[in-house]
Amino acid sequence: STDGSGNLVIAWADGRNFQPFKAPDIYAQRYSSDGIPLGTNFKVNDDQGSAFDPSISIYGSGNFVIAWSDWRNGEEASDIYAQRYCWHGGALGNNFMVISTSEEDQADPDVKLWNGRIYNTWTDNRAGGTGYDIWANVFEITDLITDIEDENISIPTTFNLSQNYPNPF
Repeated sequence: STDGSGNLVIAWADGRNFQPFKAPDIYAQRYSSDGIPLGTNFKVNDDQGSAFDPSISIYGSGNFVIAWSDWRNGEEASDIYAQRYCWHGGALGNNFMVISTSEEDQADPDVKLWNGRIYNTWTDNRAGGTGYDIWANVFEITDLITDIEDENISIPTTFNLSQNYPNPF
């Protein structure tokens, strides 16, 4: 998926930390419009070995969101989780659950970030007996960070208690 400046973000299921009977993790990589990697690839899901089927969307500002199917709440049914990112690749908060219907199975996520909202679609068998249906929801994004400045914060190594005379009180 690309943003307005031509930058690219790709996401994939990756088995580098594979554990028996577990699905791979979700990893992503940012690229400049010239195809040059921006940093190194990074793990998206914050649990161990349970994620698959990623979907990604970038808005013109460069902010992006990645959604995926996740088995962290049990092997019987998957849920849909997502992670938001700033234009520079910094995560905004933690992974969040897009939808969960208890023991039902959600899969095939598709996500779009547009006009300050996250639009999600997925398949879900909660209706029972009819197979899988397509479901959707929308999240308002009111806390997307569009500009972050690095601050040089120094930690004191010593302290000094000065004379308190004259007392200002």
